[in-house]
Amino acid sequence: MGVNIMASLEFSQQEIDMLNKIVKSYLSELRMEIADTDQSSFKNELRKEKEHLNKLIEKLDSNR
Repeated sequence: MGVNIMASLEFSQQEIDMLNKIVKSYLSELRMEIADTDQSSFKNELRKEKEHLNKLIEKLDSNR
C-alpha cells in the first residue's frame, strides 16, 4: 500500500547541477554493485533503485 505525495522544491541551477552530479556518481557505483551481486532478490532491488535514479536524472536534466 503506497502513498503518493507530490512535493515541490525550488533549487538554483547550481544546486540542480550538483544533485545531478551526485546522482550520476551514485548510479555508476550502483551499476558496479549490480554486476557484482549474486543474490537475485538483492539484485532485483538494486535494479529497481537504478530505475528510480534514472527517472530522477531525467527530471533533473529537464530542468537545465
